[in-house]
Amino acid sequence: MIFKSRIFDFYKLKPSIKNEISVFLVIGFIPSMYLIGKFGYQFQIWLGVEPGTPIRQIENGFWLTALLVLCAMVIMACGLFAGAVLHALYLAITGRLSLSKAFAATVLNKYPVHWFKF
Repeated sequence: MIFKSRIFDFYKLKPSIKNEISVFLVIGFIPSMYLIGKFGYQFQIWLGVEPGTPIRQIENGFWLTALLVLCAMVIMACGLFAGAVLHALYLAITGRLSLSKAFAATVLNKYPVHWFKF
């Protein structure tokens, strides 16, 4: 078997590989946090709510908060996916893995066997 795929395999990877993956995920995380902040602020202004207003004072505040949290989760997932794709491109460009194997390793978590510590 060339690839192993289990949910907790990340913790079995060599430290250097874990660090490399983490760097690219942070590269996707930071811009997504910025976009979440900008989106939340613009969303409040678009709804006519003064930013900083307590949720209790907003009509349908619970549902607006739930919608904002859902949108934040989608933006965060897109940012992390972008970081994983960048890592796959990096692995392919540097010649460490083919593009299809790099995509499988970083996006689908089907890590090559030589990435594991034994």
